[in-house]
Amino acid sequence: MTEHSHDTRPRRPLREVVSNIDRDILHLLLRRHNLLARMHNSKGFLDPAEEKALRESWEAAVSRVSRDARLSGRFFSLMQEVEFLPRPSAQRDEGEGDEGGQAAGAERRQAFNLAPALRPVRVVMPAPLACRTTRAWLMLAAASGQALRIEPCLMNDPIVDCVKALNQLGAGLTREECGVAARETSPAGAPDKVLHVGDSAWNFFLLLGHYLGRPSRAKFTGETGLKLADFSAVRRFLPSLGARLVHVVPKSDGLPARLECSGILPDVVTPPADAPAELAEGILLAAPFYERPLTLDLSAHPRQRMILARVLPILRAADADISVLEGRVRVTPGPLRLPARPRLPLEPELAVFLLALPLVLSGETRLDGDWPQWPEAQAVWELLQALGL
Repeated sequence: MTEHSHDTRPRRPLREVVSNIDRDILHLLLRRHNLLARMHNSKGFLDPAEEKALRESWEAAVSRVSRDARLSGRFFSLMQEVEFLPRPSAQRDEGEGDEGGQAAGAERRQAFNLAPALRPVRVVMPAPLACRTTRAWLMLAAASGQALRIEPCLMNDPIVDCVKALNQLGAGLTREECGVAARETSPAGAPDKVLHVGDSAWNFFLLLGHYLGRPSRAKFTGETGLKLADFSAVRRFLPSLGARLVHVVPKSDGLPARLECSGILPDVVTPPADAPAELAEGILLAAPFYERPLTLDLSAHPRQRMILARVLPILRAADADISVLEGRVRVTPGPLRLPARPRLPLEPELAVFLLALPLVLSGETRLDGDWPQWPEAQAVWELLQALGL
């Protein structure tokens, strides 16, 4: 008589199996990241030919299992840009192994544990200056070729990337210890170049507005955020301005993208409701350098108040020839007179964190600067007061 043996061992829950697979994927991504680092050239970048070969191989492999453009495009971009924690020389206790399969005593990745002391805060400092306003003045300096100096100013990635891009156009911008200086140069042109705008859509729209006013073409690249961004509304709107935006990656709505401009603009431009407010701001800042007067009709745009509040004070301080009537802004080209040291409002998105510290820790925060008269900034001011500050 034969007996059939039955396996009575309990099966692992499927969630545990999936969790183990997820950890295996992370280990493979980490291994891929380390191999890519070994492939970098002397400047710390991956050679474009190598990246193209990797992308083609990935898309070919994906096509055999999926038709999802997110897997073939976005997932590859994320794998290229993903960052991991550094590898400190912390040693584990002898006899322990980590969940990555490392032996006892091997280096392991770990995050920092930052726990500030809970005591009353006392902050007295100049307020951080508005990041976008800083870049708007740098754009005007580059387009006019005039000299100015902004200090103290933030020296974050968006401003650094903006300075580099404007210098590619022929500007004379220099980053210094406490600010940015623009020396007198010839007005910036619109060369046919590859311009890297970092991870800031505002940088992209500033340069886009600059190129729209003249026959030109260029290619724009950016970091992961802009690669995954949706610029389809911009693509649909630009033909009314005699321009065309073509995305380089198939089925993508983000960067990299090629721009072709005829330089022939209509007398009146009416951005649709889905057009980004930042694009309207970029056009207004570039309009003083166009060949013909331009009227930007924002009367039906949902973010009209914010656009006008952020841009009009800058243009007026630069002595631009503008007139405003019921949401319609008319800009007449002409020479600007930029102040040598423009006065900038503070950056509310950064200031609000400092001003909210006394709410949690008690104490006092005092920032020296002008609070901007933007609708969003005023709403933040009212919120802070409503919280009891």
